[in-house]
Amino acid sequence: MIITTGRIPDNYDKQFDSVSIRSFRTIQSDWTNLINTDSLTSRYLNESRLDDFKQGAEVFEGEPVSYQSYEPHGSKKIGYRSFAVGAEASRIAVLDDMYNIIGTVPSAIGKAMAYNRDVLAWDLINSGFVSTVRKTIDGNPLFYTAHPLADGTSFSNMASSVALSKTSLRTALLQGRNLTDRWGRPAPVEYKYLVVVPELLDTANEIVNTPIGLYTADGTINTESRKGLTVVSAPFLTGTTQWGLMTQKNMHNLTFYWRTRPFNTGTIDPHTGSRMWAQWMDCNAEFMDPYGVYWSAGA
Repeated sequence: MIITTGRIPDNYDKQFDSVSIRSFRTIQSDWTNLINTDSLTSRYLNESRLDDFKQGAEVFEGEPVSYQSYEPHGSKKIGYRSFAVGAEASRIAVLDDMYNIIGTVPSAIGKAMAYNRDVLAWDLINSGFVSTVRKTIDGNPLFYTAHPLADGTSFSNMASSVALSKTSLRTALLQGRNLTDRWGRPAPVEYKYLVVVPELLDTANEIVNTPIGLYTADGTINTESRKGLTVVSAPFLTGTTQWGLMTQKNMHNLTFYWRTRPFNTGTIDPHTGSRMWAQWMDCNAEFMDPYGVYWSAGA
């Protein structure tokens, strides 16, 4: 679709004092505080994981040492995806640009690409309940009730249809404190962020940031307010009931990978004289392990 004088006639009508782009003020997504960023230095990142040694064993006199070996756990290949936003304006549309509307095209392209980046980053969470978009290294969705452990047991990092409340938050935090590694050894995680859809922001603040229990006759101390959680409202999350917990980003591996950061290109079509702009980026959002996150679709 090409920008022409016929497509935006108001830009070429002298009766107006001004013509501007109808645009809403957008927020700056804070996913970079929650999700890691890294660079892909080649077409693929191909990573394999091994299980380490479990534990030593008591050895009695004359008995041999029990030797252990690393065991394959799985592998995953991560590539990048290419995105672009472009615009084209006819030579006459550029020539007779009375209100500098054509001059706003590069910034409009950058704004559109920034939104694309934010949607991709938050899709780590939004698609985390299905395995059709991304899988952890164990072959399951990011949020799953039975991530396998090396000792034959499993652990869950999801509550499929549980509403946010003091009780459900306490259950999730306890799950983190009782988490074990793949051999069943204690490996507790301390969640840092309570991430919620905007509809749950007030509920989250009542639970986390109120030192005295609400609606209690005796003013019971609200222990959840002492867990060090930071509430994050995330309008990029889908639905109206979704909530979850995340550790500091160096304690999980949800990662936004850059292959090529956004860059601009532009030219003039030698055949038509049209001016053409584009912005490109090559990136992806992925993860390896499910550790460090706990999520609920809410209710």
